[in-house]
Amino acid sequence: MLMNKKSVRVGNILKCLYPKDGRKNILTNQIGRIEKVGSTWVTIQREDGSYRTLSGCKMVNPAISR
Repeated sequence: MLMNKKSVRVGNILKCLYPKDGRKNILTNQIGRIEKVGSTWVTIQREDGSYRTLSGCKMVNPAISR
């Protein structure tokens, strides 16, 4: 599950570990500002300006800050 739905809001910063290319057994850091929120996914804008859509069930140790 993504996290407490109340804490996931557009504009907050999301930091988590996520499988490389979404399916490999290698975890990478994903840090970015939340742009869109779905029921099981979230889209972030990373520091380099690129966007990434992440599945909530694949995230490891997600943390949200303001």
